[in-house]
Amino acid sequence: RSHDSQQLNVPAPDAARHIGAALNALKISRELAAEYAASIGDATVIDDDHHAIAADLQTQLRDIEQWAGTAAAFVRTIKNHTHGSDHGREGLFDVPKLLNDVQLLLAHRLRLSSCVLALDCPESLTLYGDAGKLGQVITNLVANAVDAYDETGDVGGEVRVRVSPDAEAVRLVVEDEGCGIAPDTLERIFDALFTTKPRGRGTGLGLSLCREIVEQDFGGT
Repeated sequence: RSHDSQQLNVPAPDAARHIGAALNALKISRELAAEYAASIGDATVIDDDHHAIAADLQTQLRDIEQWAGTAAAFVRTIKNHTHGSDHGREGLFDVPKLLNDVQLLLAHRLRLSSCVLALDCPESLTLYGDAGKLGQVITNLVANAVDAYDETGDVGGEVRVRVSPDAEAVRLVVEDEGCGIAPDTLERIFDALFTTKPRGRGTGLGLSLCREIVEQDFGGT
């Protein structure tokens, strides 16, 4: 969006992509395990080679655990939204960590679109609520920003996420310089089932759900 921003004052639709990234990491892990098995008893394979394979395997397994865990959290968020409020998951959570989780979740999508996610947030910032639900909001907005670049064919676009607290609230801004939102569309972006995306790419529920989470779960606007 040409200097277009989606702004929320705050006192998971991409779970499938995250699962895809985990499955890809599993494939790499199987290849590493096969390589390690083949190296057993091979006199030409030195200790450093064994350590390198083990380190690569540990990295892949750590990523799989994190990706699968985040995807599962987003799936739970969607289920909670469908079946009513669940206040059992509310508590204090670290906002910078949440942003890093979102960045990891969307890493595959960002690479495919040659987009860069720039995060601007205080190093120490906590909020109270359901971290998974706010993560779903941020993921939706960033995914929309990436789509805006895809629609214009721009390569190497930047999506900026800025979090700035003040005495009364925390302001969250997701901004891009992609295709923009047409004026006659802007007034309808929060309508459930309204989408400008081609069939199969958009459900028209993302921004509607974002608004509901921000207003009802976090008391924001």
